[in-house]
Amino acid sequence: MKLLVIDDDISIVETLQLFFSEHGFEVIGIHTVEEARRSAKTLVPDVVICDISLPDGNGLDLIQEWKDSGFKAPVIMLTAHEDMGTTVRAVQQGAFDYVTKPVELSNLMDIVKRAIEYMNVKDAVTFSQVAGSLHEYNLEYTLIGSHPSIQEVFKQIGIASQSNVTVLIQGETGTGKEVVARAIHAFGSKQDEPFHAINCSAIPEALLESELFGHVKGAFTDAIRDKQGKFELAGEGTVFLDEIGDMPFGMQSKLLRVLQQKEFEKVGGNETVPLKARIIAATHRDIKSEVERGLFREDLYYRLNILTITVPPLRERKDDIPQLVEHLLKKINASLHKNIKTVPRKMLRIFHNYDWPGNIRELENVLTRSVALATNEILPIVPLNQESIRSENGSVSFSVDKAGNPFSLRELEKRHILFVLDYCDGDKTKACEILGITKPTLYSKLKSYGFAIGKKD
Repeated sequence: MKLLVIDDDISIVETLQLFFSEHGFEVIGIHTVEEARRSAKTLVPDVVICDISLPDGNGLDLIQEWKDSGFKAPVIMLTAHEDMGTTVRAVQQGAFDYVTKPVELSNLMDIVKRAIEYMNVKDAVTFSQVAGSLHEYNLEYTLIGSHPSIQEVFKQIGIASQSNVTVLIQGETGTGKEVVARAIHAFGSKQDEPFHAINCSAIPEALLESELFGHVKGAFTDAIRDKQGKFELAGEGTVFLDEIGDMPFGMQSKLLRVLQQKEFEKVGGNETVPLKARIIAATHRDIKSEVERGLFREDLYYRLNILTITVPPLRERKDDIPQLVEHLLKKINASLHKNIKTVPRKMLRIFHNYDWPGNIRELENVLTRSVALATNEILPIVPLNQESIRSENGSVSFSVDKAGNPFSLRELEKRHILFVLDYCDGDKTKACEILGITKPTLYSKLKSYGFAIGKKD
């Protein structure tokens, strides 16, 4: 098997040559776009490993050129960039896969083997192309992270954005399911068409039908004029059905018919309206389990589940927290007219040891509260939810002991006071402000806990 490696970093090329040669590959290493243009045509490699950033051009542009010329070999992209836009564009341009540096050789080998298997099944690779150009992505709706689980979501967004199939997004509350839906829409060929979101759990069934399908004048008591529903307003854009798992059973039947027939009737109307919009649904529930319990229609589940994207919870990708904090602070600084530039390492450690039951939404709320309290460019430390907080060494420090027995009020008070003091790096003035007590009271309590009190700062 012939492997073409394109990277301007000589050490990376040599490492890959040595590794893959030991596994029976013939490996050719080159370093520029111009060399790649010449070599790909003459060498006819079975698989290409190509860096995105090259000294005389962009590796992604090479894919486009190769695609136009009928080049068949699968291309695996390498990059030091971990942002969603680059990943999505790589997938859209036709990359077989996308790997971030530093490269894990065993993982890369698995991808190369999959690429070879893929070529054995297909006579040629048909690269898909998205109409329109990618625009600068809105800061509000960008996914951040380098963990493999979120990188996989980036790839799935790239795949989903290339077609108009129904997508089901699954994930806990606060993980960013709507962000995923908006990204699919924004990177698709209908990005200039409307995007309409509706929360299926927040609207009563009678009103939900009108919100989705619209109604005609006189359809019910308050229908004083005709109204267009989200399916009609979206045109050829996207309708995002958030918390589809909470949709009433009766509405599920009506939605199923719309998805099957690709048309609908307004409430109180007789004329059919064609459905042109793409449907993306999301839920925090285990829909398959809901189907088994008879709480969700099985036929609707299969209609929605053409392509499934699972968004990982924050606790499973804690190494992404520093990136998320940096990203969220940009947005929060802009909205609160602040200029926070520094996040204490202690706060990042506390963030890492916290399980974030509310996921990214909770992280954003904590940061917003902290930014609002800031009096300079340093992010002040604020207490997190005491019900799920963990200390820096990872030990549980909430209202029960390791055996699950509740602490006494005195013990709980002691733990909270010591926790706040730790938060404040021993600054008793700040601790008293947070606790809402005076210094004499604090000293008295510390003394009662058996702590020696030095000079009363």
